[in-house]
Order: sequence, then C-alpha cells, then structure tokens
Amino acid sequence: MVDVEDKILVDMAFAAMTDEEARICELAYGFTEYEPVPDPEIGHRMGLSKATVQRKRQKALGQSRKALGVALAEEN
Repeated sequence: MVDVEDKILVDMAFAAMTDEEARICELAYGFTEYEPVPDPEIGHRMGLSKATVQRKRQKALGQSRKALGVALAEEN
C-alpha cells in the first residue's frame, strides 16, 4: 500500500516537470505499463530521438530532485 507521504512526494516530483517530461518518466520507470519502457521505444512512440528522450528524462529528474529537496528541507 502506498503511503500518503510517498504519494505526495511523487505528485510534487511530477509537478516539477513539463507534461512531456512527465510522460517520458512515467514510461521509463513503469508508472503506466508496469514495466519500464526503453528510451528508444519511448522515442519511437513520442516522435523523439533516443538522445532527446535521455536528455529530457535527466532534466526532469534534476527538476524533481530540486523540488523535493526544497520540500524536504522545509520539513526539517
């Protein structure tokens, strides 16, 4: 069962991303299909190159870390 705090943190992480970045992360980390989708397949589905998918995913993760770091720092 998902803890309420975990759900809030996941929602905050996804809120820090654009819709496209969120879709890439959902696919890459198995949020939608229960199995991670490889970058080349994500690129094919979204009309992007593998390198673009990787770049957008890394940017999204950085934004999420920053957003969560601020939120967690405010708790302490």
